[in-house]
Amino acid sequence: MNAGTYEFAALNEQVLHQVQQLETDLDVVILAMSTETTALPPQDLCPSMAALHEQDLKRVQTLEHQTQTLLLACEGQC
Repeated sequence: MNAGTYEFAALNEQVLHQVQQLETDLDVVILAMSTETTALPPQDLCPSMAALHEQDLKRVQTLEHQTQTLLLACEGQC
C-alpha cells in the first residue's frame, strides 16, 4: 500500500467515527425528546416546553444534515 492509500484509509476511519458520533448524538436527542415531551403538538405545550421541543427538533435536523453530508463525502471518496 502506498502513502495515499494509508491517508485515504485514515480519512475513511475519521469520517466513520464522525458519523457514529453524530448517530449517538442523534439517539440522545431523540431519547430526550421522547421523555421530555408528550403526544401533544408543540402549540399545546407550555411555552418553555414548546421552546425545548423546537430546539430539539432543530438539533435533530442539523445532526441529520451533518450525517448526510459526511456520508456523501465518504461515498465520493470510496
